[in-house]
Amino acid sequence: MPLRHTSFALPYRVRSFGPAEGAPRRVLVLNAGTGSEVHQALMEGSRSVTAVVRNPDLLYTLERLAKRDSSLLTIYEQPGVEVVRQEPRGFLYRETGPYDVIMVPPLGGVTGAAAAMQAVHEDHMLTLEGIGAVLERLSPEGLLCLTTWLDIPPRRILKLTALLAGALERTAWAADSATEDHLTVIGSWNAATVVLSRRPWSTAERARTRQFAELEGFDLWFPSGGEQATTFHLLADTTLVADLQLLARGRSDPEELASPFHLRPSTDDRPFFHYFLTLRALPIMRDVLGTAGLMLAEWGYVLLWITLALLVVGGAGLILLPLWLTRGVRVSLTGDAAERPPLSLFYFAAIGCGFMLVEIMLIQRLVLVLGDPVYSAAAVITALLVFAGVGSWISQRPAAARAGMLPGAVVLMILLLVMLLGCIALFGSGWAGLAKGGRFILVIVSLIPLALVMGVFFPTGVRWLDTGQASHLIPWAWGINGFASVVTTPVATIVALSLGFRVVALLAAGCYLLAAGVSWRWWSSRQTNHPMPINSPSENSHQG
Repeated sequence: MPLRHTSFALPYRVRSFGPAEGAPRRVLVLNAGTGSEVHQALMEGSRSVTAVVRNPDLLYTLERLAKRDSSLLTIYEQPGVEVVRQEPRGFLYRETGPYDVIMVPPLGGVTGAAAAMQAVHEDHMLTLEGIGAVLERLSPEGLLCLTTWLDIPPRRILKLTALLAGALERTAWAADSATEDHLTVIGSWNAATVVLSRRPWSTAERARTRQFAELEGFDLWFPSGGEQATTFHLLADTTLVADLQLLARGRSDPEELASPFHLRPSTDDRPFFHYFLTLRALPIMRDVLGTAGLMLAEWGYVLLWITLALLVVGGAGLILLPLWLTRGVRVSLTGDAAERPPLSLFYFAAIGCGFMLVEIMLIQRLVLVLGDPVYSAAAVITALLVFAGVGSWISQRPAAARAGMLPGAVVLMILLLVMLLGCIALFGSGWAGLAKGGRFILVIVSLIPLALVMGVFFPTGVRWLDTGQASHLIPWAWGINGFASVVTTPVATIVALSLGFRVVALLAAGCYLLAAGVSWRWWSSRQTNHPMPINSPSENSHQG
């Protein structure tokens, strides 16, 4: 079978796991696809194989094919195979292991184009925390195997090696040995496999690794070196093996290498493993691949900037321009001051940006709990919109909107946000172990206090405009708030890619603090120039 001659057959060739047969007793395949790695584990004599399938539609399709033709019995229906329909990180939270071999199918595609749009997609398994969770499930003799297709110029294998080395340095059981004692890397012209051993490799296992590489025609990139590293394949990039060896030894910061790509290991705060592209890398890729080859770059990041530009132009044209053209009577955009925009409009822009930043950041954080970005987005958007609406309704009841209300609400909102993020960090793994329905209910309930407070800001601001002799600015408040919300969406992703979601949270808090300051200044100005009771009603006082 061809699978017995692939680079990711290495874990089954170098270590004997049992006194009798020597085959691994338990194998875990994360992100299992059509079942190649599961089939391989069964061929190698594994007694138990657990396949974690992220996409349930794939299993449904395979089951339908098997029902139509009994000869198409899928590998997932073989004895000894357990199928789990769940996101891998969530499975690792509830599964205790241990496993003798943990396999991850090949990452990316044969060309860089397969990862082009993955650059802006989160992968919570390929982070330092995610790999750490995988390593905790290894048996004392366990092996973790990851394979990736090679890209030109090389970047994915380098980042993967740096990620595994960084995760190893965080483990307690690797503290008494060097990082390089736990890693092995073999490769060919189009793929590379990294095998991480929980205990240091023995001299005999190193020898068997070399024999396997020579027999199957693979180059031993680590721990070998020099001319021995490229026995069978002449690599186009002569720096790949040298850089890989530095990273595998844990002796070099990825950012210090000559590579122009982002190679620093991804974390839960920046879970973008496939984010490599930099402006410095574009001319290098053009020289290596030609102008047409630039299409193989990870253009997802570039498309974010293009999206931002289109949203700025489109939002200004479709939201703000109609307001300007249909202002009818003289709509003063100068407010109380003759030559500057009214302070009130900065308030609505700030809460528009802040709301979207909080929403996007919570969606990312709760993926770890709910196991899927779609579920996370559905839960967060539903909870925030529904209960922010309830908060808007509650905010009209008191003669409420005194000077200190909004600054106080901002402080309360920030405290609730910090508490929620702290609970996710401390208890997220426990939440992820609950049933799906229980997780949804828990997430919705935890978001209610925050959403109620966030719903106060917009209707209170509209009410102030209405009762402060500035009702002509209410359409502008809606327009500017909507414009800010639309434009902030790609901005949040760009900031997360470059600086992390913690910075997104800080920006959200900054926006609301700005809104608090503006509201206080705005209130003071209104009370000075147009003293009147805040709760004097009018026909527009309940808008928003």
